[in-house]
Amino acid sequence: MAVPNQKGQFILLTSPYTETLTVTIDKTSGRGENKNPTLNYSLRINNSIDGTLMHVENGTWMLLPNTPSGFSIARQTSMPHRESFIALGSSTVNQGSPIIPAISTNPSGQPPKTAYDYFDVYEGVSNPPGLNKKNPNATLAEAIAEQKIIQTITIHVSTIDKDGADNISFITKNSKSIKFDATFWIETVEDPTTGKTFQQLQYSQNNIIEFLPLSTDPKKRIEWPNVNINTLTKQ
Repeated sequence: MAVPNQKGQFILLTSPYTETLTVTIDKTSGRGENKNPTLNYSLRINNSIDGTLMHVENGTWMLLPNTPSGFSIARQTSMPHRESFIALGSSTVNQGSPIIPAISTNPSGQPPKTAYDYFDVYEGVSNPPGLNKKNPNATLAEAIAEQKIIQTITIHVSTIDKDGADNISFITKNSKSIKFDATFWIETVEDPTTGKTFQQLQYSQNNIIEFLPLSTDPKKRIEWPNVNINTLTKQ
């Protein structure tokens, strides 16, 4: 994501990092004796160069059987430094590789003149190693281009159709998360040397953040995409 610095200029933040995602199986109690299958998870991201902590997150994935809304999966997430949200969705299973759609890093609406150089950091220089700036999902597709993927489980959740995000109050003065959607691909991959299979997780998350007024309507703010992607293997 490109962000403004103290001089009012936009810079593109990129850094190599190590991500550790830990998942445990549990059940959550509902009404009466109902217990829904639940996955508790914790996530930590550290800078690969100096080891500093960059991001902490924890939450749950829950199955929602027989819900009138039609959604079968819920994700509850808490990011202590910023926000929490509930996103609803569903899952599908298909044989072979996933279909990974393109995703744009462009904001919606025309930024004010002070933000014109936002586009310069995407257009003016080449892509950093391992990252497609305009379409981050292209990086995910490149990571599996030479792999033989036997099966893919696709999970998609979003706050756009139902539920939503809640921000820590002091942050909303300058920026506010208003939408979130995420797609996870759980892939069964065949090793070409041994013929054995292993599990791989790819994800693409887009957290839409409001900041800076629209040039056409100063009372409204621009919606900026904050995209996160990664490819992880199960240990």
